[in-house]
Amino acid sequence: IVTGLWDVSEPCHYRSRGFMRPENRDQVDQEHRRIMEAVEARDVDRVVAELVAHQRHALAALETGPDAD
Repeated sequence: IVTGLWDVSEPCHYRSRGFMRPENRDQVDQEHRRIMEAVEARDVDRVVAELVAHQRHALAALETGPDAD
């Protein structure tokens, strides 16, 4: 599962490295923890909800770019 998710999100990795602002790091860590907790609990609905929330946050970070205030 993790490898598949990584492969799907690969295009975002190189773009996000340059502008992962410190204030976003904690949020991303928390999102990853919630995703893994849902996976470990085998709660498919929660996994999907957490992944969607994480993707929305990632897209918002990509849209604002490295120089956004």
